[in-house]
Amino acid sequence: MSTEESKAFVRRYITEILNRRDIDALLQCFSEDSVDHSAPPGVPAGLAGIEQWFRMFFTGFPDAEAEIHDMVAEGDLVWHRGLFRATNSGEFLGRPPTGNRITVPVMEMNRIKDNKIMEHWGGIDMYM
Repeated sequence: MSTEESKAFVRRYITEILNRRDIDALLQCFSEDSVDHSAPPGVPAGLAGIEQWFRMFFTGFPDAEAEIHDMVAEGDLVWHRGLFRATNSGEFLGRPPTGNRITVPVMEMNRIKDNKIMEHWGGIDMYM
């Protein structure tokens, strides 16, 4: 894939799929052996771990939405910076819901191959 194709894939993944919170469609964006380096301890690698993490995340933040402000790609890596908005209306990482609406900066990097996310790194401060 070209860097422009990789950027378009990540943009589509976030704006059209992640923001719909469609777990089945999200899983189609990841390789079978994908690794999320930002997942909490105990979440396994691979699609099973990706699914577990998304389910935990969307339970805690069922109205989660992300927006992209900047995006850069080099080789098979795509970085983006943006904002994450959500209401903590469900349990998250063993904590009860706060009801707080948050808007936090986010920076992420994805390794893309054949229209699949192979690896993901993310930096988000949930201010919790």
